[in-house]
Amino acid sequence: MECLKDNFVKGRLLDGRFRTVAPLNHGSFGMVFLAHDNKTGNEVAIKCLTKLASTDAASPDRFEELECHQRFGFHSNLVNLIHNFETEHHTYLVLE
Repeated sequence: MECLKDNFVKGRLLDGRFRTVAPLNHGSFGMVFLAHDNKTGNEVAIKCLTKLASTDAASPDRFEELECHQRFGFHSNLVNLIHNFETEHHTYLVLE
């Protein structure tokens, strides 16, 4: 399943909080898009990563980025993780 790349919809509400604004970029595992955080009023970048099917060969570092954010916590020299959530087919990283 592709991650919104070919069917991005402006104004879609994600996780009951984030309203999609515009696509920013995409790669092999997903895409990044601009969204509005209805809770804080801030703009955020959301990285949407497509989960691999159980039949696919999984790369061990597939979600290493989430683990790094969780390990480092907030840091003034990093783009910080604000929130993360999952659906059946995707993992979402909400970034500053």
